[in-house]
Amino acid sequence: MTNMKVSETEFDDLMKEHIQLPTRPSTFFDICGLTFKEYVFSNLYAYYLNPIADHGLRDIFLNAMCELIREKTGVKPLENTSWVTIQQEVRTDTGNFIDLVVIEPIEGSNAPGHALVIENKINASLYNDLNDYFNHVKVPGRKTGVVLSLQKQAFDHSAFVNITHGELMSKIITSLNQTITEIDTKQLFFIREFITHLQSLSMTQNLTSQYAFYFQYEEKIHAICKLEQMIKSDLFSQLSITCDKLGLKLGAPYHSSLRYFISSTQAVYYTIWMPDLFTPSHCLTIIVELDKKGIEYLESINKIEFTQEEKLIIKEVTKVRSSYLHYASTWFNLTTTEMEQFSISVYQKIMESPLHSIFAKIEGHLSAAGLPGS
Repeated sequence: MTNMKVSETEFDDLMKEHIQLPTRPSTFFDICGLTFKEYVFSNLYAYYLNPIADHGLRDIFLNAMCELIREKTGVKPLENTSWVTIQQEVRTDTGNFIDLVVIEPIEGSNAPGHALVIENKINASLYNDLNDYFNHVKVPGRKTGVVLSLQKQAFDHSAFVNITHGELMSKIITSLNQTITEIDTKQLFFIREFITHLQSLSMTQNLTSQYAFYFQYEEKIHAICKLEQMIKSDLFSQLSITCDKLGLKLGAPYHSSLRYFISSTQAVYYTIWMPDLFTPSHCLTIIVELDKKGIEYLESINKIEFTQEEKLIIKEVTKVRSSYLHYASTWFNLTTTEMEQFSISVYQKIMESPLHSIFAKIEGHLSAAGLPGS
């Protein structure tokens, strides 16, 4: 067996120096599951690049983009950024789609004058036919292609300039600070989240130190990972003992984060939820759930006389998912001793909490209602 003797001080020093991976702040987009949704950010760019939209920024976004183009090419792409039209998902003759086209009309008319042809990239490679995009847009004046990307892109098209989202956001912030008091509070929140999200995605992670640490201690790291899997496997296996003690049936034996303790006769069960068990908090969540059959009796279950203590953990009596409902739940932070005696600890947590009486009342109610076995 590999010798894994490392002093606590030495281990702490190694962790501080090498294991603290670069992080970025979570944003509203992360919470909503929109971290890399390209179409979402194209929609937002279309909104903010429009100087007459109701965001209150006027032409701040468009001016910032044009200024970056001028800095990179020496050419001012648009003459007047206060009046343009924005087109999205413009279909070319070959069936490709251009993310955004900004048209500046000829002064005194609605006829197109100058144009920006914009390809927006968030987390995808640049596989697009830029030549097709550029040729499709017909204007008599200047026409400039823009590839927006998180990191700098190399491509072979002289009419396109690469601008990173981070560069654009930095330029926008400078102008935004001068007009911030004029912007509606709600709009300011969305603008700040948009800017923060694109800036955070643009952050590069230098993992040189982490790679060096990994290869230096690769054997020990593998051994620690095996130890972790051994502990997890043992904890999961102990749940079958708990389930037997409760007189229930074990479900979801292959799920990596949970186990079900199912009533042998009724459509009610415990969910033992463990994603946070293997973190320093050692947090275990236990839920009393109803399956699809049990949900059919929800109205009468809600009329059961629960105690005040029981009501404190009955939280989601109307939030029905497609086939289950979290009726009651509570969580526990386990000590290291409780982790070592996991089967006993889970049994005691259930029996000593209102979970057990809630479960028993629902099971008895469904039995009296004549519900067949689940």
